[in-house]
Amino acid sequence: MANPELAVYTEAHLILCEIVVGQTRLSDFINEPSASFIELVNATWQDLLSEDGSPSYSAKMTIRKDEIQLAYPMDQRPVNMVRVNTQQFPVELSVSLFEVAGVIHRRPNDPTNLMQLVTGYGRQFVPVTDAAFRYIPNAKFDGQVPTVLVNSKHVRFWASS
Repeated sequence: MANPELAVYTEAHLILCEIVVGQTRLSDFINEPSASFIELVNATWQDLLSEDGSPSYSAKMTIRKDEIQLAYPMDQRPVNMVRVNTQQFPVELSVSLFEVAGVIHRRPNDPTNLMQLVTGYGRQFVPVTDAAFRYIPNAKFDGQVPTVLVNSKHVRFWASS
């Protein structure tokens, strides 16, 4: 099975890469609390603030998880698992230099308090579905994706309906 392709945004860089997760789901892999770093393979990265910067390449790259602002899988794979009914909360999040709008899902065993869900209850990276994000300094890097993982440590504020 091929490695999942991933887009990773830091505050100043976009990294397009593959990540070796084995049989683990990407969200479980990135939320593993005992790992502070993630190894990426076949990575290209570019400066988000430069209009004409060309991407650089590395066969292997290591990134500190705390530096990741947003991450999302670039290849959408079918999910062969039973879905759990969730309560959905539309949110708008301020994440450093990003604005993210989408939906956070509350599972039956999650806390009822939205603050706990947004701030990473049990996980550093919170999934936001039907996500649109904006990179405030450079609209060239804005996007819309089915699911984005938001680093809860970088959430500055949020609004919900």
